[in-house]
Formats: sequence, C-alpha cells, structure tokens
Amino acid sequence: MKYSTSLVKNEDVAIKLLAEVFNKGKSLISDIYGVELNDPILSDFEIDTKVDRYCYTIMPIKDISVKFQLKKGDSSLLNEVITINEVVNEFIVFEDFNNNRDAMYGVIDYLEKTYDLDFTPLNPENPDKKIKRIESENSHLRVIFSQNELESDFKAVFVCEDGKNCSLEIEENKNHSIYLD
Repeated sequence: MKYSTSLVKNEDVAIKLLAEVFNKGKSLISDIYGVELNDPILSDFEIDTKVDRYCYTIMPIKDISVKFQLKKGDSSLLNEVITINEVVNEFIVFEDFNNNRDAMYGVIDYLEKTYDLDFTPLNPENPDKKIKRIESENSHLRVIFSQNELESDFKAVFVCEDGKNCSLEIEENKNHSIYLD
C-alpha cells in the first residue's frame, strides 16, 4: 500500500503502519532466510515525522540486516519497503609472485577479469565509473567498486609481503529492496 505523508504525521498512526509493514514482511523474510522473527519492539521504531523517516531495523542472522520502512517514492506518497543488506566475504590467497609489484599487478588482473573492471582505460579522461576509490601504499591495495547488474558495493583489500603471503579479502555488500503492495 501507499500512504500520504499527512497520514503519518501522527506518530501513533506511523507506528501502527510501520508495524503493519513488519507483519507483511515477516513471513517473507522467514521464508527466504529460514528464521523466525519475533514481534517488533515498538520503542525501537525510528520515527521522525519532520524528515519523513519511518523504519525498523533488525539483524535476524549474522551478516544480514533487514529494514522495514515507509519510504518516500516518486510522488509525495510513502511506500511500504523492505530493504535487505547482506555482507558476503571472500578470502583468496595468492602465491608465487617474485615481488610485491608483481603480486599487485596479479591482483589487479584478477579483479579486472572477475568483476569486469578497467584499472587502465585507454582514455584516462574516461575512467571506469564502477571503480569508486583506489588506495595503494607499498604492499597494500584497497579498491572500492560496484557492479552495474548487481545492487552491490564491494571493498577489496590486498596485502602482500615480499611477493609471498599475499591475500585478497573481498567484502560484498548486497542491497535488496522489496516493495510491498
């Protein structure tokens, strides 16, 4: 359902509507993740009628948070929305590089092939928009990037010592939105 912003200016009404979003999404989240959700604690609801913020966030299992909310859409109406954030970590060990520089190039090559990134575009004035930030210092590399086809942000951290004991940790933050009727 959609609600007018004037309806939720009354905090008691906002709490009741937000509880309804939770009740609608409760079985869906239970089906997806195989967990039973307890009834919400109404005092944990984040209600701020001045900035149209109405949400309730829980962590039903490790590395997953679920936010039930009334969120402003394209019009002045508020939509019932569930936003799920999943954190997925991958740890990769790289071996047999001659030195840190070779290891760094090896990891950049891996990231380019695996995630379709371009660290060295032909036209430097047209960088890969998926790469948000690169930090490099000696044997450490940190890259923040996204993927067009996924609602995800990635953080890749590479550490290497003397071309040996090289590791790459990739943290993916997946964001999923479910709009309820």
